Amino acid sequence: MQLLFLLKRFLGKLIRSFCQLLLIVFVGLPVGVLMLIFPSLRRRFFSKKVGDQNLSKTSGVRKERPDKAQAQFDFLLEVLQATREGKGNSEVVYSLLAANLDKLDGDFIAVLQNWGAQTFSKVEASRGEELARVISNFACLISNFSLGNKATNLEISLGGATVLMGLGDAYDNLGQYERAINFFQQSLPIYQELKDRKREAYVLIPLGLAYRNLGQYERAINFFQQSLPIDQELKDRKGEARVLNNLGFAYRHLG
Repeated sequence: MQLLFLLKRFLGKLIRSFCQLLLIVFVGLPVGVLMLIFPSLRRRFFSKKVGDQNLSKTSGVRKERPDKAQAQFDFLLEVLQATREGKGNSEVVYSLLAANLDKLDGDFIAVLQNWGAQTFSKVEASRGEELARVISNFACLISNFSLGNKATNLEISLGGATVLMGLGDAYDNLGQYERAINFFQQSLPIYQELKDRKREAYVLIPLGLAYRNLGQYERAINFFQQSLPIDQELKDRKGEARVLNNLGFAYRHLG
């Protein structure tokens, strides 16, 4: 009986080994040959996960992208990391931008906006506030970057503000006014740096409304009053009427 048991065990191992050999010959070998012939197929089989341990860890697992988009995505994480670590030191960021002028184009704006929308939906509030400051600082820095295409640099800066404003609107609609205020406030210095008076006046309104919804009427009035002279300067009669209406509402509740 023991001899019969050992014989069955030996035959079982032999069959498994034979099956593995067939798998290698008929599946593994052709795939290996194909990957040698087509490098893109090899990259598909052996794609990397997110590498950076700081900013990129908030972006989740990287999706497969065309080579240019992947390069711009990697550069975005690198330049945001430099912005955060530099704490306002423009030289570090500008040297990095100067070495990657080919990546600063319209597609980079889309990469920035997509990354922002995906990332902020996954991070906790304190982390989101930090990332908002990083984006705001980067947007202000690139608006003054003298190399490359100046118009594109300004569009990238504006793209950063658009990300922050969109997130502010989203949280405002959810009734999370304190988080909304953070994103609105981080977009404000970008518009001021760009000397975009119309958008500066525009962002002051949702800031005032968010504080009004929190019952902080004095702070709301402060932002409405900042917006009013800009609308008057721009001769924006509709904007001026909107501000005056909001001021009246806030003063009425203030007593």
